[in-house]
Amino acid sequence: MPIVPLHHLVALKLTTDPGIDPSRFARDQADLVALHDRGLVDAARVGQILEDVRDPEARARLADLFTKKPARSAKRRPSRRLGPDRDR
Repeated sequence: MPIVPLHHLVALKLTTDPGIDPSRFARDQADLVALHDRGLVDAARVGQILEDVRDPEARARLADLFTKKPARSAKRRPSRRLGPDRDR
């Protein structure tokens, strides 16, 4: 089964028109933010694909994605490991 390269998948998600399919657009944006926050989006490669397909709206969404501040990770709670001096 062929696998789509990640930069092609990102480009495809950026082409979703919010006016046509708002629920899909919201899901795609959430996916893109998660990929971006993990540092997995190669903006140059995605931008080139969107340039090749001549989609200026998708290129604008790509630019917006990279101007947003990355989400902060949730603070971790201290572990509750039992030590030699703690009761079980």
